[in-house]
Amino acid sequence: PVILPDPITIVNEVNDLARLETVSMSFDKVITAERNTDTLWGALGESLIFVAHGTVVAGIDLAQMQPTDVVVVDPDTVMVYMPSAEVFALPVLDNSRSYVADRDTGLFASSDPQLETQVRQAAEAEIIAAAYEAGIVETAQANAEAYMITFMSNLGFTEVIFTDGPPPPAPPYVPAVPKG
Repeated sequence: PVILPDPITIVNEVNDLARLETVSMSFDKVITAERNTDTLWGALGESLIFVAHGTVVAGIDLAQMQPTDVVVVDPDTVMVYMPSAEVFALPVLDNSRSYVADRDTGLFASSDPQLETQVRQAAEAEIIAAAYEAGIVETAQANAEAYMITFMSNLGFTEVIFTDGPPPPAPPYVPAVPKG
């Protein structure tokens, strides 16, 4: 007899993983901030140079998959619809490796307590933008598909077909009747 794996079981096993992180990229960024440096030759101003180190992680959220997103066509072929890759909302900045390289306050200026917070937020946004420019989402999608091919191969499938939407139901499988 030909035994076909139940697609609902496959999806439930994958959902236990929930989030599949498939790529991470690390960046260093130097951010400069100035406040009131043009007033009185900088006597009322403040400047800050911040060196930021951060990591951006992307992948796919397998918890978004439904049982209908995996269709077994025959003992060798399976069709899979995966959610799109995304950048995961994680702390981007590594505070142990990020630091204020220089901070100058003018003669009559006091240090703005919000300036470093604003610089850290800007650094995080710059690092995320650099990750998008480097193609993190595309790399995450390609790596997720490679992972899914390996996963399905371990289940015995030799052909994995990725679809742009939920796959259509497969026609009933009719095994070849041996002659003899």
